[in-house]
Amino acid sequence: MEDGELMGLLGIAGYTQAGHADLGRNGVYILHPEDHVLKLYGSARAWTREVACLRYLAEKPFAVPELIGCGVDHGRPWARMRRLQGVMVDALLPSLPPAEAGLLYRDIGALHGAFANACPMSAHGHWTDHGRIQTPEGGFYAHTTAENRRAAARVIEMRPEHGGLFRKGLARLASLEPSIKTVGQYALCHRDFKPRNLLAENKGGTWTLCGLIDFEASFSGDPEFDVAISLFDIYGTQAQRSYLEGYASKRALSQSFGDKLPYYLLAFCFDILGWAHKTAPAFDRRALSMLAQLSG
Repeated sequence: MEDGELMGLLGIAGYTQAGHADLGRNGVYILHPEDHVLKLYGSARAWTREVACLRYLAEKPFAVPELIGCGVDHGRPWARMRRLQGVMVDALLPSLPPAEAGLLYRDIGALHGAFANACPMSAHGHWTDHGRIQTPEGGFYAHTTAENRRAAARVIEMRPEHGGLFRKGLARLASLEPSIKTVGQYALCHRDFKPRNLLAENKGGTWTLCGLIDFEASFSGDPEFDVAISLFDIYGTQAQRSYLEGYASKRALSQSFGDKLPYYLLAFCFDILGWAHKTAPAFDRRALSMLAQLSG
């Protein structure tokens, strides 16, 4: 069913499209005159994760969307949320002088560290329909390394034109696996804690973070995985240094983070390379370039 048809059945007349429609995952709409957000999900799993996460975060000290209602109509999961006010940080950053952008990246890192501190989890795993975390069989290390190796093997089989590079990347990935053997503390991971999911407001000439959105990929895991994914777009830049400085001001990084960072980024690259070449070619090219860089 098309989004417009479903909106009509839900009794919604006034709306404006928002979000990243080019990825073809969800329909995101600003509703008028209520100024709510309606999200129509392309995946039931994404809906489960976001609804469970927003309910969990309702009592936490962070500005996140308030869940007003949710359900499944005509086979399509949806959630209605109160819209947060502010400017999207990814749209703001290009207009800022380097020094101001650096301060904002430091604030992003500090917020991320505070988020991990405030959202500890007793085990790793994914949200269920009942708002609980389901832990996969095997320990964290065995499950994570097996999943990442399988994802890399699928990409090697699917895209033989890059077989040499991908096999090199898999070998590098395997060599870094010991870095996650000692993971024992888990936290809520956003999995996309980046400027495109953060809002800011200007207070007296200074930009201040005022909101965090989009929890459809959230899960419980190593909080330093979430750090690594957040650095995907700024790896090796001054922005990365500012971000890590801010994060460390709230939460200490582990001694193994130096090896965890390339490990988790390589795994993320293989994940992207398994789907983005058709729907997000620029994202795919970035992952291909980073995998080559990290593989040595």
